[in-house]
Amino acid sequence: MIEQTKPVGERITGALQKRPARLKREHELKKKISKIIKEHPNKSLSVIRRWLYDDPNWKRQRFKPMKIYPVIMTMLIALAAAPAWSSSSTLSSTPVPQSATARGDLAGPGPSGVFALRTVEQWRNFQTEQRLNWPITIDFKRNMVIAVLLGTRNSGGYTAKISDVRATDWMVEVTYSEIPPQANQAVIQTLTNPYVLSVIPQSQHPVVFSRGHFTTQSIPHSEYTRLIRTISETTYQLDDERRKNAMAQGRIRDLTDLLTRTSPQPAN
Repeated sequence: MIEQTKPVGERITGALQKRPARLKREHELKKKISKIIKEHPNKSLSVIRRWLYDDPNWKRQRFKPMKIYPVIMTMLIALAAAPAWSSSSTLSSTPVPQSATARGDLAGPGPSGVFALRTVEQWRNFQTEQRLNWPITIDFKRNMVIAVLLGTRNSGGYTAKISDVRATDWMVEVTYSEIPPQANQAVIQTLTNPYVLSVIPQSQHPVVFSRGHFTTQSIPHSEYTRLIRTISETTYQLDDERRKNAMAQGRIRDLTDLLTRTSPQPAN
């Protein structure tokens, strides 16, 4: 007679739920990350991650006993055997809508920075400090403003962009990027300070800013051909000037030798 057993996904899930030590470690880790984010709201996610792994207590916990490896293997098997269970993990995130966005250049140079403005007072102080006026009505009971300042740039053409905003059970992650001017773009030769603002739903979770990468845009083939031709002509002119310079230096050496050999002897 064949013994009836539960499906593998239910057995693994039950085994994981019976491990209070694992749940306690996960809870302590979440509390620690939330504390770091609240104390340093303007730090990027990579800096917070480095601080977390540089903590000796966390290292001892991370590399502590060999008994933790069966738990890790069990979790990996559970992820492979029960995709529906893994999709409800606390590590999942959902996209956050951006109801309004504004970008441009601040009046005058200034440092870079990231901000999460949750109240009317914070928003007014930010506009006063940055000499910014965004004519929009914001209900801070429902919404909040996130801001990214790139800092001073030597010319125009730079753009700040918030590419993605996602929310988890315990934080809001904002991914932004800096788009430089294109090679054939005409820009103003003056100091600029690009910024971008976005309105998102109000959240009491910490906001973490992470710098992403921009995607380059290809130039037309005719423009590419023109640039290649210009580079070739400039290179030929530079080589020609080098040859002329070398010939002139050789001529100077010959004249110097001739003067040295035919110089008159001093009179006694």
